[in-house]
Amino acid sequence: GLKTDLADNRLRLNVAGFYTKYKDIVLVNASGYCVGSETPANSSCFLSALPFNAGTADLKGVEIEADLRPVDGLSVTGSLSYLDFQYKTLAPAAIASSISYDDYPPLTPKWKASAGIAYAFDLGSAGTLTPRFDLDYQSKTYSDPANKGFYPAGFPQDTAHFGGINPYFIPARTLVNARLTYDSPDRMWQAAVSVRNLTNEYYWTQTFAFYFSGTGQRVVAPPREWAITVKRKF
Repeated sequence: GLKTDLADNRLRLNVAGFYTKYKDIVLVNASGYCVGSETPANSSCFLSALPFNAGTADLKGVEIEADLRPVDGLSVTGSLSYLDFQYKTLAPAAIASSISYDDYPPLTPKWKASAGIAYAFDLGSAGTLTPRFDLDYQSKTYSDPANKGFYPAGFPQDTAHFGGINPYFIPARTLVNARLTYDSPDRMWQAAVSVRNLTNEYYWTQTFAFYFSGTGQRVVAPPREWAITVKRKF
């Protein structure tokens, strides 16, 4: 990794890379898998939620963080991360759960990025007023270790179940947040108005499928939210 303070300490730049060999990966397939004498006719074959050893994998990635203050009062921040996950071996239980070598662990994005900008307006003896905007991005994820879905015998992928829609797929999403903060001259009082999910983005945080009925569930994230806060230091 690398941590630096540049441009007369107006730019802080941190870079880190990593490479990890992951052994004995323990996962839980929410749909379960068939073991022993179980068959697709046995409901526990679908809903066992039994932890199992999935195999081994290599992980590599990079993380970048930057904080720029080009002029007094102005702050620009950003971060970027990339994760490459690759199974090297798959245990029998993983194969029985329809996990493939290209799959990612549940709710693990390949890309994440964020950016923010803020400026503190000096109001003289009245204090400071600081508007801030933040952008947060996350690439697609999957809610189950079997990213393409769990299809035991009797439920092949070419059936009409789920209408050809992957019930575990969670699309990428981008959120915009905003905040306006007032600070008193002595910094003892602070009042703020904030809005999360400013654009009212519709996105999911979790999904789940019921293969025996061909139905699924999606957990929808909160819509646009706003808040007013007042702080007093003692």
